[in-house]
Amino acid sequence: MCIRDRVSTQSTWGLSGTHIFYMVVGFIGLLLYYPVSTLIFPNFQFNDKALDLKYDSTFVVLTFQMNLIITAISILLAPENPTDLTSVYVTLGANCILLLILAFSSLLVKPACLIKKVDQWERLGYLIAAWTNGCGLLVVFTQSSLEIYIILAL
Repeated sequence: MCIRDRVSTQSTWGLSGTHIFYMVVGFIGLLLYYPVSTLIFPNFQFNDKALDLKYDSTFVVLTFQMNLIITAISILLAPENPTDLTSVYVTLGANCILLLILAFSSLLVKPACLIKKVDQWERLGYLIAAWTNGCGLLVVFTQSSLEIYIILAL
C-alpha cells in the first residue's frame, strides 16, 4: 500500500475533543499574555540606551492597538470574491478612520515623542496614509480613477 493511498483514504479534517481543548487553552493563554505584554513592552524603550527615539508609553500602547486592529480588519475582511466590494469599503473606511485617530492622538499625547520634529513627521505620515486610504475608497466607490487622481494631485 502506497503512502499516498493511505493518506487519501483517511479523514484529515475534523475537530475532536482534544482539538477544541487545545484551542480553548491557547485562547486563554493569549488572553493572559497579550494585556501583560502590551503594557510592559513600552517601558523597555527607556531601558535601551541606544534607542534615540523614545515615545510616551500611552502613545506606544495606542499605536500597537490601532496597528493590531488595522491588521485584523485587513485580514478578517479580505474579500473572498474579487467582485465583492462591501468588505473593501469597510476595510478602507475603517483603516482611514483608525489612521486619522492615530494622527490626532499624537496631538493629544504631549509629547508623543521626546523629539518634537519627529511628532510632526509621524503625524504627517499618518495623515498621508489616511489620505491614501480615503482616495482608494473613492476610487473603488466611483469605479473611475481619473477624477480621483485629479483630487489626489491637489
